[in-house]
Amino acid sequence: MTFLKSIVGIFCLVVLSTNASAQLVWSAPIVVSDSGDFIGVDLSVSGYQNLISAQGTIRFDETILEYSHVDNFVLTSISLGSFGETEVNQGLLSFSWYESDLIGKDIADNAVAFTIYFTVIGSSEEVSEIELIDQPVLAEFVDETFVTVPFTYETGSVTVSGVSDLKESILEHQIMLFPNPVKDWLKIESSLVGADLEIHWYSMNGEFMKKDSFHNSGSVHVISTDGLNRGTYLLRVGNPTLGFQNQLMQVL
Repeated sequence: MTFLKSIVGIFCLVVLSTNASAQLVWSAPIVVSDSGDFIGVDLSVSGYQNLISAQGTIRFDETILEYSHVDNFVLTSISLGSFGETEVNQGLLSFSWYESDLIGKDIADNAVAFTIYFTVIGSSEEVSEIELIDQPVLAEFVDETFVTVPFTYETGSVTVSGVSDLKESILEHQIMLFPNPVKDWLKIESSLVGADLEIHWYSMNGEFMKKDSFHNSGSVHVISTDGLNRGTYLLRVGNPTLGFQNQLMQVL
């Protein structure tokens, strides 16, 4: 069933310093969603100070995400007319706005500049990155002194979980993974006593990292995170018979 999910970014934005001024940082969230869901992806910003214009192109995988519209504008200078939708079928959404009074405007750190809405049409475990690129519209931000402002962009992603296709038998049971964040040892507790369970680890770019298998005897099972880099992972827990449930896990 299609429904609207409010998406909140997992990672906090970091304000980087360049000389005496803050560097502009754009960020997209990391999202896990079911195929068929209608989602809003927030484009957040920090260090947006005294700017008179902004432009760029957001790229996504059009075979995984079907563009709907853009909304939730933080500045009065941003409107539907600020976005070029002619190439959304190729996974490209351009944007451009400027302050007609040439007075620089601010956006509060970590605030959402705008939200892009999609229908998730990809298959289970497919991943679409959400990134800022220079084509067809060059990414550029200018302050009120007409100086181009340096910026960074933290690429986000949408991973198709396929949870809606799981058999209800596993959804009736609770599989607990803790602690989160985890350092050194991940603990698993489940009421599926006697089941042979698997944990599939994926990076947020969709890369398969490793698989752990164990027999659930009813006690807490412990798995080492040795060999995994610091970061966030998508874990698929279950087995081919019962199905899998998904959880995001941060490794320290």
